[in-house]
Amino acid sequence: MTTPPPIPKRDGPEAEYLALRTMFTGFGLTKEAICARLQIEALHNIDPFSTFDYGPVENRTDAIIRIFVEGRDLSAEDLEKWFGAQNTALLKDYDLIAEDEPGRWAATVSLYPIENIFTATDR
Repeated sequence: MTTPPPIPKRDGPEAEYLALRTMFTGFGLTKEAICARLQIEALHNIDPFSTFDYGPVENRTDAIIRIFVEGRDLSAEDLEKWFGAQNTALLKDYDLIAEDEPGRWAATVSLYPIENIFTATDR
């Protein structure tokens, strides 16, 4: 990103937080899925500086891991395809994704599941 990403929204209705949590769990943002896609044994083995391409996005789980764990962007079309309009709008509203370059969207935070909590860290 050429400009610093926005600070994610911190306050909102409980229903929106529930919708985000439901999306993350429903899309398979799990320790097991992350380890399988990144070909690692444990989350602490994630290399935040890796430039390795872990392959194409073939489903929602790949998409959510690609953007929030791998730190790669997605096209606006892929966001709509894999996340749907409502989830994409929610991610934008909470500043969890921002336009990286025209038509390309990137996460403003990294997300990791720890037990039943999703931890967000700066990118």
